Parts: sequence; C-alpha cells; structure tokens
Amino acid sequence: MNKYIVIGLVIVIFVMVYFYLSKNESDQPKNETPKTRDLPSPQHVAKAFYEAYLSCMKNPAEEAFGNVAMYCQTHTGYTVSDFSQIIEKGGVAQAGADPIICSQSPPDSFSVEKDTENKKSATVNILNTFGERVISFQAVLTNQQDTWLVSNIICPSPKS
Repeated sequence: MNKYIVIGLVIVIFVMVYFYLSKNESDQPKNETPKTRDLPSPQHVAKAFYEAYLSCMKNPAEEAFGNVAMYCQTHTGYTVSDFSQIIEKGGVAQAGADPIICSQSPPDSFSVEKDTENKKSATVNILNTFGERVISFQAVLTNQQDTWLVSNIICPSPKS
C-alpha cells in the first residue's frame, strides 16, 4: 500500500510541475510601470474624437433627431462630462460656427499635431482644410484616471 501512495504522490507532483511550467507567460505578473505607458496619446484621442464627431454629424443616430449637434458633442466617448457647457462659453456658436470644428461647414480633411503635454493636460493643434484654406485651432485634453479626454476647444475669435 505504501508503494501506491508514493506513486500517487509522484504523479500529483509531476502534474503540478507540468502545469506550473506550461503556464502562458501572459499569466505571469509583470514588473512594469503603470498602464500610462500604454495610453493612447493626446493626439490619438483628439483624432479619434474628431473622426467620431464628424461621422456622427454626417450619419447621426436616430435618437439624435432634433438636436444632432448636441448629441454628437456628448456621445463620442472622448470628452469630459461637462464638455458641452465648456465649449458653449467659447462664443463661436453665437457667430454661427460649429464650436467643435470652428466653422460653419465640415472640413474636407483635418490633421492633428502635438503642441504641449504634461501628466495632467495636453494641447494639440487641429488643422481643418477647406480646399486651399486652412483653419487652425486647439483642442485641450485632460488626463482623468489615466485616460485622455477632450475638455475644451479653442477656436479662433469670430470675425465681426
């Protein structure tokens, strides 16, 4: 009987060693710095925000009926919770411009360029192209719990 106990223990130990050695490396804890290293950059988030916003404005969801601009401002997933109230204070909407794209019409294309960045906030330059004409403005982003979110748009002053 002792022989069977020894054989059983050897088998159990063998199985345990086998499973321990065959573990996938991704299951092992890694000694890495916090996840901020894997965060999308502020430029990436600003670009994704503008792509989502322009797509929403072009093809709004049914629930956006009657207030497409407000819906698209608040349903991209890339803005701070009080974003609509912040951009409303900017004044370009009163001049007839969309406060997100700083113009009355959507651009032919846009690009995003890095400006300034620290751990808590970043500013990126947005260039909207309308044929030969380019409008430059800034998007301000805030790092909230290791996530970059658009917190403001700074449009050029409306011309009177």
